[in-house]
Amino acid sequence: MSKYEVKVLGVGEESDADILGMLKEAERDAEQEGAQVRVNFRWGAEQLTIVKEAARIQGLPYQVYIKKVLYDGASADLAAHYKLEAVRRGEQAALSGR
Repeated sequence: MSKYEVKVLGVGEESDADILGMLKEAERDAEQEGAQVRVNFRWGAEQLTIVKEAARIQGLPYQVYIKKVLYDGASADLAAHYKLEAVRRGEQAALSGR
């Protein structure tokens, strides 16, 4: 007998009440201020070596560097996107005003 309680939940479906409850709890936890979410991905050795070198030059641990670069890049992408949308809306307004 195991010292841990083992319970089989669902059969890989999200219709199981226990699984749905856990998903809702996880979503609530993630929405709370300060909640952190783990993200995992795979890179090749060459890509990781490049990132580690860039992080070393910046004086940052490579995990911190990755988070910084991704956040900064995503923020810049969003800013460019919304700026372009505003320009397009202005052009459409100018065209419709003719």
